[in-house]
Amino acid sequence: MYRKATRATELQECALVGSLRKVLFLHAAVWGALGLALALIPRPFVNALSTYAVLFVGNEDIVLTDTTSVLMRLVGVQGIALAMFMVLIAQKIESTWWWSWAFVLSDTVVAIIAVLHAVVGRESFRPSWPWWLLAVVSILFAVALLWGLFKAQQEQPIIEA
Repeated sequence: MYRKATRATELQECALVGSLRKVLFLHAAVWGALGLALALIPRPFVNALSTYAVLFVGNEDIVLTDTTSVLMRLVGVQGIALAMFMVLIAQKIESTWWWSWAFVLSDTVVAIIAVLHAVVGRESFRPSWPWWLLAVVSILFAVALLWGLFKAQQEQPIIEA
């Protein structure tokens, strides 16, 4: 005979939770790639985002040891860890879908910080487009995650009445 479907099995077969899984995998790929780039080659990011016009002098083949590049490398490692956490949640999305709220929160805060920096925090000679791009990408991920969470909530409420 047929096995009786459990809530997790029903949720796994739901296409809407599958879309949340896909968003998490895409989000993890973006954070992972950015984190890897920051950890391995922080120079372009430091030059683009720093408040100084020129931070580095000397041979470009040496490993950077100044505080700014070390901080960028640490942010890169944290980005990789965040991506791994996203993959972990996506793998068990049927039972951990509501953990995606953490990513909605972090994307929203990143977008707010990026917009504020683009509007009032940067020097006039620095371009603002990288900050606007970061804000738009963060908002798009937050909206996609919210949509997936909304649909998952309809299929399996956190608190059942």
